Amino acid sequence: AYVVDYIRKNITRALSINELCDKACLSKSHFFRLFKTELGTTPVQFILNERIQLAKRILRNPAKSVTDACYE
Repeated sequence: AYVVDYIRKNITRALSINELCDKACLSKSHFFRLFKTELGTTPVQFILNERIQLAKRILRNPAKSVTDACYE
């Protein structure tokens, strides 16, 4: 839960798997295994999905453009 929250709060910046493993205090292989078991997706796919959801929310605002969504 902590790592998921951390990802969501820092979704607009580059996130590394090593950084997430450090936050979870787990080795890379154990982190991947637990993440996939708990959420049904890999950390990389989860981050990508969260970014897509953010872009959708931005694009729902008629005052924002595709370029705005891209940079945010």
